[in-house]
Amino acid sequence: MKKTTTMGKTPREEYRTWSGIPVKNVYGPKDVEDLEYVRDLNDPGKFPFTRGIHEDMYRRKAWSTRNLCGLESPLKTNERLKFLIREGQAGIAIVPDTPTQLSVDADHPLVGPQVGTQGVPLYSVRDMDELLQGIDMEAMTFSISVCSAAAPILLAQVCALAKLRGLDLKKIRGSVQNDPIQARHCSYDIDNPFEMCLRLGVDAIEYCVKEMPSWHSVTVNAYDLRESGADSIREMGLALANAIGYIELALERGIDIDSFAHQMLIICSSHIDFFEQVAKIRATRRIWARLMKEKFHAKNPNSMRLKIAIHGAGSSLTAQQPINNVIRGTIEALSAVLAGGQALDLSCYDEALCTPTEESAMVALRTQQVILHESGVALVADPLGGSYYVEHLTGQMERKIWDLLKEIDGMGGIIKAVESGWFRKVLEESAVSLYKDIDSGDRKVVGLNVFKIPEDQDNLIKIGKMHLEPGLEHVQRVKEFKQNRDFRRTEKSLKKLYRDALDREKNLMPSIIDAVSSKATIGEINGVLRISYGRPYDPYEMVELPFAIE
Repeated sequence: MKKTTTMGKTPREEYRTWSGIPVKNVYGPKDVEDLEYVRDLNDPGKFPFTRGIHEDMYRRKAWSTRNLCGLESPLKTNERLKFLIREGQAGIAIVPDTPTQLSVDADHPLVGPQVGTQGVPLYSVRDMDELLQGIDMEAMTFSISVCSAAAPILLAQVCALAKLRGLDLKKIRGSVQNDPIQARHCSYDIDNPFEMCLRLGVDAIEYCVKEMPSWHSVTVNAYDLRESGADSIREMGLALANAIGYIELALERGIDIDSFAHQMLIICSSHIDFFEQVAKIRATRRIWARLMKEKFHAKNPNSMRLKIAIHGAGSSLTAQQPINNVIRGTIEALSAVLAGGQALDLSCYDEALCTPTEESAMVALRTQQVILHESGVALVADPLGGSYYVEHLTGQMERKIWDLLKEIDGMGGIIKAVESGWFRKVLEESAVSLYKDIDSGDRKVVGLNVFKIPEDQDNLIKIGKMHLEPGLEHVQRVKEFKQNRDFRRTEKSLKKLYRDALDREKNLMPSIIDAVSSKATIGEINGVLRISYGRPYDPYEMVELPFAIE
């Protein structure tokens, strides 16, 4: 019987990583005898970038230290952001609330209690303005964690706000996930037409090529694939397949590969299996470089340098003995740094129980700062490079990811795989396998299925409380915002957006930015786009279009 447990008191027939790759007791030269240094590794900053995308790595520029933030209101979130910036955070990472991710307005009759939960409400340009109040948009990188059709609309809010502040869009740096394939399976989706979502995603790519060269128009979200149960192989394999899908759609539109490939990045999980996480990131960089050069014939080396943002694994955290999550976060942060990621934000130790407190956010930030400034691990590029085990595991990860990519290609590509139901099936099977291992005890999780303590003794830290009042207050603010705007101007811009959307060849980003500037809300913009694709204005068919569309 094969066991998946990493360590224990009872002898095991076979040890495996969390993704099921067999692990021997010791590794030596024979385990890497097929490895060629220049072909497979090379120095940092050189093709295939296995060892890092820059020669000097963190001596050149430290990774961007971030803390994913999204509280009950834009102003509350703004306070937290300013606190983190004062404490040394290098970049801003925002997660919108559930209705925003669904492109549904706060005053919708179904969503009131969800407003301001799991993120910040961002329904209009006013919300984006309040979120970034007193923050220099040209000085800070700005990441928006949203995959769904809401992504281009939130990008439009950023653009509209920058124009209102008289800023140069070419100087605005940041990213939006903009990953509609992933959003259909493990993010927020309201059954928007798939064709519409893909079109909007490519519209954002094309717009950023022309107007926002410092903005990452696609951050392929491998992280949520992992959070949905995928192992490391499926996490990175499916993410790379998604990236290939977007690249092919952009190429079909006539966009040159070297004009946008460098604007793409992947955000992945740094889970608890330390060496596997290092290996998967190194393998993914190598695969990306070869894909760009050999499949898409990119000429610019920057197209082959895959930037990777990394998020500590929320799914590795436990509600039991949450103080242990500080240890988990430290291990995950260290593996992300040793793997050579470009940005890192850690899950806070209390996230399994509540919205992170200021204290837990500080601990997550300080964890990164101690690693950066005290541990010495950032002084050397790819310090684990050359380890027999790490190089063997990197090779194993690469081969298994390539096998998955070939399987998807044999189905006709990732879009066909999504439409056939294969994508969802793979995620479900992976999740079931993982949780069976945890439930059976084959996969040990401290505090959850081993080394448990009585609940009444589990009180080493103070846990924050969730408050719904600020979110409910925001519902009224959205209603007042709609009542006080120049609705004729809003209506005019939404009608133009509708007409433009009927022209399937037209890039909709300028029209969406115009609608945002005229104070149209995210729900109104998404509703009008839905109508242009033959769907009801309101996905729940409870709210009517506030004007005649024709």
